[in-house]
Amino acid sequence: MKLGLRRVEARYLVILCLISILELSLGFGRVTDDSPMYTSVSLFLAGRAQEYHPIGIYRPLVAFLSSLLLPFVELNVAFGIVNSCLWLLTTLLLFFFSRDLLLDDELAFYSSLMFTSAPTLIIFGSAVMVDMECYFFLLLSAFLIRYADQSRRVRDLLATPLVMGLAILTKELLYCVVLMFLLMELSGSRSWRRVVVVVALTSLLVALWYLPLHLNPLSRWLESHHPSLVTGTRLSRFLGLGRLSASVLRSMGMAAPLALLGFIVEPDNENLRFYYAFFASIFFTLALCPIHERFTFMLFPCVFTLASRGLRWFSKKLTEKPVFSAIPSRGYELLIMAIYFIASNHQAYAALHPS
Repeated sequence: MKLGLRRVEARYLVILCLISILELSLGFGRVTDDSPMYTSVSLFLAGRAQEYHPIGIYRPLVAFLSSLLLPFVELNVAFGIVNSCLWLLTTLLLFFFSRDLLLDDELAFYSSLMFTSAPTLIIFGSAVMVDMECYFFLLLSAFLIRYADQSRRVRDLLATPLVMGLAILTKELLYCVVLMFLLMELSGSRSWRRVVVVVALTSLLVALWYLPLHLNPLSRWLESHHPSLVTGTRLSRFLGLGRLSASVLRSMGMAAPLALLGFIVEPDNENLRFYYAFFASIFFTLALCPIHERFTFMLFPCVFTLASRGLRWFSKKLTEKPVFSAIPSRGYELLIMAIYFIASNHQAYAALHPS
């Protein structure tokens, strides 16, 4: 997995940064109903408050980084700055993540472009929330899990529990990265020593924050339990699957069916092993939490990667039809990307500016 830059890569990355800056500006520093739980923690860590929100304290990283900026800017601006930096980093990291799976710079560019212009990201990414931090550490964890699986060197494995521990401290839902690691290990090397070491170090890192503050994530989840796909009647669970599918479509747009197509035509068995581990861990987590676009967007690393592969396959198939052969396949790729970009921004603008 190489991160070296060539001129064409640099051009793609510059374009992605420019588009990302435009997109993140649409909701920069926006205050939502959930914002107070994170701003209270930031003020507490900055020494400006004596109390903190009982849920926000489980997710301290963005609040801590934002508290460092409080002497210079307003609180919502501080959150906006931190989340904007994470937005840019996630966009660039997704390029390399997708390129490693797709072996194609242009398809990796499409993946990152779909991500940075996704309506869910535009609405929540640079707001006073922790979602952007969640997406960054989810992608970084997936990146390192795949890298450690390929490398097998001990030093390459040590960064994995550190990042997975930080991921869980961004949002409790990201325990799914531990499950992802377990599935990759058990389907690959079957090294129980690696499993024990990584899970133990990850748990230790999380415990260093939880134990001094007497935090119990399981108890908190049970106390604030919401209906999910594993509760209620058979009919409600069936309807829940329908709502989950609709939520994926709302958060991913036309990238979702393209990703399904890309998954079907994926030729690499090692890639498929990773995709199975990723989707199994994420869908297991989604089945235990309320259905919302912010949660279903956790599918983004592999959905947008597979959507690029599906886009290429679909465009090539179109050109094989005589009626569509006048336009080259790349023309169809750019047309579909343009439609996705316009539709996503329209959806985000309508959500940010309701009539």
